[in-house]
This record gives sequence, C-alpha cells and structure tokens, in this order.
Amino acid sequence: GSCSGWNESYFFQVTYDTYDRLRILPGPKSIEAAAGTSVSRSSLQSGFGKSAAFICDDECQLAEVWIMLEADPKTQLPLGEVPYGDSASKSCVKCKTIKIPGIRTCPPPATSCKPFSMGPPCVSDAECKKFKGCVRCGFTSKHCTDVVEDSDGGLSTDVVEDSDQGLSASF
Repeated sequence: GSCSGWNESYFFQVTYDTYDRLRILPGPKSIEAAAGTSVSRSSLQSGFGKSAAFICDDECQLAEVWIMLEADPKTQLPLGEVPYGDSASKSCVKCKTIKIPGIRTCPPPATSCKPFSMGPPCVSDAECKKFKGCVRCGFTSKHCTDVVEDSDGGLSTDVVEDSDQGLSASF
C-alpha cells in the first residue's frame, strides 16, 4: 500500500470495497458455498477462469486464493481482473479434489493456565489464584499466567479487598 500514496484509512477502505466487489463473483461465491466440503480442482478453476491462483497445503486444502487486478494508471484504484497464469497454482496441481476449509469459531475463553498458553483475562494477581495452574496476572497482557516471574521486573500488581479500608494495591 505504501507505493499507492494513500493514507491508511483510504487504503483499507479501497481494500474493503474491492473485497466486497469480488466476493459476489461466481468463483468466490462457489468457495463460500462449498465451505467444509471438497470440490474438484477443475470446478474450482472454472468459477474463476484464468484470473485466480490457488495455493493448497500438503493435504490439498485450499489455503489462499490470489486474484490479480489491473490498476487505473492515474488513481491506482483496482479495475477488472486480469489473467494470472498457471505457475502460481502449482501447489494445487497434484490435487484432483480440493478441500475448502469450513468456518472456524473462536475458541472458548481459557479457564486455567498452561505452559505457553494465554490464561483467563485478569486485572489482579488475586483474581488469577482461583484458576487452576495460574499464579499471577501478566502486567502487560492482562491475562493470568503460570509463569512465576514476569519480564516486567516485578511490576505486576495484586489488588486485595480489605473490609475496613476498601481496595488496596500491593506492588
């Protein structure tokens, strides 16, 4: 985007507008309709003509679709599709059928702390002690962790409630 001379806001607006324009074409609509199933490589290609390149993983699952667009020489705005060429789709050539990934939902929030995983959200160390495996609240991440010392140099806080004085913080 930096070569376009556009600011960030305009760049992303053009990107979203282009995405919306492309997703109603036959090829993208066929991928959307086939989410979670497998389709023949030839039917996938026929939906796009020669304007797209397909990238598949080692198990013939579709990972990316690249569509080449012509740019207006004066405004740099995307115009129509142009032929992509066959070389970019080499990773899918071996596949007679291509798996179209289904829609994945977000994982549920964490309810414990495990090594190398983000724990439940928190604001204090005391809050984390009720979760299995959690020892404190990460100063920067604001998620419980199983790591005893933080790279914050001990700056994590522990907010405790004192029935006589209200809330107090210890550092």
